[in-house]
Amino acid sequence: MPLHFNKLDLRDYLYHLYGVEVLKVRSWLIQQPPRRVYLGPMGSQRSYGGTTRPPPEKRMIVELVKPFTFPAPPEDRTPWDGLMHDRLQKEVKKNRARREEQAENHFPLPDELAPDTARVMLAKEARKLVLGEKKWNNGVELDEKWESVRGQAQGKPPTTTVSPL
Repeated sequence: MPLHFNKLDLRDYLYHLYGVEVLKVRSWLIQQPPRRVYLGPMGSQRSYGGTTRPPPEKRMIVELVKPFTFPAPPEDRTPWDGLMHDRLQKEVKKNRARREEQAENHFPLPDELAPDTARVMLAKEARKLVLGEKKWNNGVELDEKWESVRGQAQGKPPTTTVSPL
């Protein structure tokens, strides 16, 4: 819980979000152990400053009027961008599997790893641009004064125009 959250805030939050009535709220703070402040390397040795105590953690327990079960998740998750959530969960699972392999002292070689699909697609697009199969265009019309600059980039002699003052 945030430190500024009090018992009345929690009671109000649960009532308005879930429609749950609360009988009692118990709250307490858990002090964190003091830590030394690392200032960075000075010379060849590590340098520490004084000690500091991080802010405490706040915990709260509520006693409810009747038992509570969480509502079922909605079927249509498009308002909450469910597709992005699914992609993130897939990434989390992949990273967890990689960490488990590393915990077993198995570090895969770069050629054992599957190539990232975004990198493969980007490499294909770059190859098409280099080979001239595709022309790059950002959809912005250039002003006339930039045509001489574009000509120089393509190897054409610059056109100079003198304007009277």
